[in-house]
Amino acid sequence: MMKNLDRVVLKLGGSSLQDPSALKEVIESIRGYLRYEYQVIIVHGGGPMINQELTNQGISWKFINGQRQTTGEMITVIEDVLVNKVNKDSVTHLNRANNNDVGLSGAQDT
Repeated sequence: MMKNLDRVVLKLGGSSLQDPSALKEVIESIRGYLRYEYQVIIVHGGGPMINQELTNQGISWKFINGQRQTTGEMITVIEDVLVNKVNKDSVTHLNRANNNDVGLSGAQDT
């Protein structure tokens, strides 16, 4: 059988990452794609976790027309949350479901 070179990109919002039933559905979807040898790429958000960490650090934030207004002070916190918390936790959770996933970030040195 020829290997399928098709890719599927799944976008997970930060809120869905906090919902165990949503994560279970995502894992089942990934398994289905993998059975047909699709390459699965997950792109994740992390809004609720970012908001919490900004608040914890006393950094005020606001949204304009549904988009976070990001300042230079915020970017380090946002990268840290997305790379060191959300990405790592997501990969750990997926791997517990017997996947062989890795987390990548454009913000990390390779």
